[in-house]
Amino acid sequence: MEKTYEMEKNLGILVVYSLNADLEINWETLYEKGKKMGIEKEDIPLPTPARRNLNILTIKEIRRAILKFLEKCRGISIRESGGVVFIPKYFLCEWLQYSKFLTEFNGIEIVNIDVYETTANKKMIAQALIEDIRGRLKVEIKKVSDRTAKGNIKELSSSLALDLGTKKMSDRALEFMRERMNSTVNKVDLFEKVLEMDMEYVRKELNVVRNIIRNSRGFW
Repeated sequence: MEKTYEMEKNLGILVVYSLNADLEINWETLYEKGKKMGIEKEDIPLPTPARRNLNILTIKEIRRAILKFLEKCRGISIRESGGVVFIPKYFLCEWLQYSKFLTEFNGIEIVNIDVYETTANKKMIAQALIEDIRGRLKVEIKKVSDRTAKGNIKELSSSLALDLGTKKMSDRALEFMRERMNSTVNKVDLFEKVLEMDMEYVRKELNVVRNIIRNSRGFW
């Protein structure tokens, strides 16, 4: 890592990224560059099946790879329209290496901005985390009952718990949901540590859903 971050003073970084609409990258060139820079094979973008014979990556594949890696770094969106993501300080090395790899190619712009430990920054990130969790709960409700839900975390958790109690789901679907909910709770634990904030009230609501999943098929 070229830049040294003062971990105790930084909460993390804001990632601001943009991609040219006509972006096209030769996959073999990108793959070889990734290997040389130590990028994991699973993190290197792949062309869609329809374009695989052309060995060309477009904005769609690059954006998908960026979003996947940001999720791997426990990123949360700061702007509703996307393009601005906060990454907690524990994943800085991984992201800085990945962003350096991507910006070797024309048409990919990534700016990483330090987020220092201030009250205002903590509040901003905490609110973004709440919105991130709300979004995840809405997706789960959509998967279970195919409806669009609204509300705060408590209301959405209660709604999902009710759906789980009345809708029949396969063991496999419940297992995948269990894994996703565990991942969400782990994310809350991580951000609680980063922000030094008590987030037990969020964890409590998520555990309502986890308990319903557990009781549905005897998981855990």
